[in-house]
Amino acid sequence: MLFNEKLARFHVRADSARQAICLGSRMLLEAGDVKGEFERRVLEREVLFPTGLDVQPVGVAIPHTDSIYVNHSQMAFVSLRRPVEFRYMADKDRIVRVGMVFVLAMAHSHEQVDTLSALMGLFAREETVSELYECASSVELAALLQRNGIS
Repeated sequence: MLFNEKLARFHVRADSARQAICLGSRMLLEAGDVKGEFERRVLEREVLFPTGLDVQPVGVAIPHTDSIYVNHSQMAFVSLRRPVEFRYMADKDRIVRVGMVFVLAMAHSHEQVDTLSALMGLFAREETVSELYECASSVELAALLQRNGIS
């Protein structure tokens, strides 16, 4: 999977998890990477299987859905001016304040597992999460992802 630098927005305003997910999903749709029902399916899945992660210094979410709604493997990145509430991945009754959203669109199920695993490794280090959140351009983001084995 290659990261398309056009599929990133930095320090945008979103008032909810839904708005953040929709922004990422629409970027993927406009790029032709996903099918029309992708956004709806991601939102539905997020209710049943939340993707918020409580990492420091700011939470992260990695919403996604089944590969049947994907044309080409890709991910969209959205960083937020102010964190919004997502449900915690391990306990949907718990709230996580999320400042970065990676909307994943994987055309093959094995890619989803590999990409999720790589991202989890990225989120394990507080310094890297800080660097991600501070990114202000697609060039910076792409370089950081590449340095960490995600490209």
